[in-house]
Amino acid sequence: MRSALLCTVALVLLSPFVAAQAPVSKAADFAPYLGVESRAPTPEEAKSFDLKLNVRHRGQVIASVHPKSPAERAGLRIGDVLIGLDDNDIYSFDDIRDFVATSVPGRKVVARLKRAGSTDTETITSAIGKRKLTDKEAKAPSLTWHYSSLVQLETVLARSKSLKKSVLVGISGAET
Repeated sequence: MRSALLCTVALVLLSPFVAAQAPVSKAADFAPYLGVESRAPTPEEAKSFDLKLNVRHRGQVIASVHPKSPAERAGLRIGDVLIGLDDNDIYSFDDIRDFVATSVPGRKVVARLKRAGSTDTETITSAIGKRKLTDKEAKAPSLTWHYSSLVQLETVLARSKSLKKSVLVGISGAET
């Protein structure tokens, strides 16, 4: 049996004096926001969009776009297939959520996508927005995630070395 591993890596720079569960101050209690919900493509959709298969199909079908969101302003539409954000390939909604969570509101991001009825890849640029945290989110202890992909591993290791900080690596989405 062949085994493969797909993963999303979340990396955080840690001060040697910061406990893992210490609350992190959140600027004005806001969080990064894109404004989409997605789902995995069906086998038929994967075939019609010519999506790459690597244990699972690359891409997430946009199921909803929040009104007045950064995603709507950038032109994302229901039925589009989001296949990448900057250099990060998208395989699950977790990949989108982790990428957005590690982004700073206002940051410009290049989204790679396929439109309904086309196998061509298009790119659009969106700014990461911000949304107000719920009371529960604002009070919860958390870590600040700075990176979300193996693509960024060399960058985070160099940055952590220059800042003399440790790196916490979390891996999710593993499949065999």
